Amino acid sequence: MALVDVLVSSLVKTIFGTLNSLALREYELTSNLETELQNLESTLTTIQAVLQDAEQKQWKNEAVKNWLRKL
Repeated sequence: MALVDVLVSSLVKTIFGTLNSLALREYELTSNLETELQNLESTLTTIQAVLQDAEQKQWKNEAVKNWLRKL
């Protein structure tokens, strides 16, 4: 094997190793982002439920009405 072949082979291995590493990091980031979006969706639905409950209670509870006004 010629020196040029060895250098090219080594360069290709390095490039593929770097690309593989970048692909794994991108997958990890995407996975983390998906988990974070699920957490945010869960938080949002909880907030919506609390606000709906507060809207119904505001007519009977002045403290809740005041809280909603401030919110």
